[in-house]
Amino acid sequence: MTQLKLLEGKHIHLNLVRVATLPTASLPLIDAGLQFMRDVYAEVGIGVGRILRFNVPQGGYEIVVDDDIAKDLWDSWSAPGDAIDVFLCLVIVGNAIGESPTPGSCDKDGKDSGVLVGVVDSGAYVGMSIAHEVGHYLGLEHENDLPDNLMYPSAPTGDRLYGGQGGVMKTHCFMRNACAL
Repeated sequence: MTQLKLLEGKHIHLNLVRVATLPTASLPLIDAGLQFMRDVYAEVGIGVGRILRFNVPQGGYEIVVDDDIAKDLWDSWSAPGDAIDVFLCLVIVGNAIGESPTPGSCDKDGKDSGVLVGVVDSGAYVGMSIAHEVGHYLGLEHENDLPDNLMYPSAPTGDRLYGGQGGVMKTHCFMRNACAL
């Protein structure tokens, strides 16, 4: 199914928000990763529409050392519009290469609005990490017994979603109905 066709049904929009100066080598990986995300989400009939890019004007979020910093970022900054904010930092200290509330907030001015991905941590898997964390935001839990599934808990995850997961995602408040094309 093409993305244009998918935008006639359930779909999401994204805001990519850089909170650090990212390595030049990571930029094409991010773009390739967004295409990966579009392909995986298309398997369950979900489109990924508009992707806008922003930079957080103040520093302090380049390296995320604990959950409090991630929560502070989500609580203090959001990009305008009806899109899920995907914050891109350099590194998340600890075991995670990404963080997201499950499910994410419907109120962009409220708490826990957005996902966070460590770009250097993710390396070649940055797109997979973005798709995985947005999956959490849309209500998906980890799938410990399915290594081919996008929601497998450790990288690299798989590249599959299944119908029931698409059904869960489609009920989230950030899911949009048909765009006027």
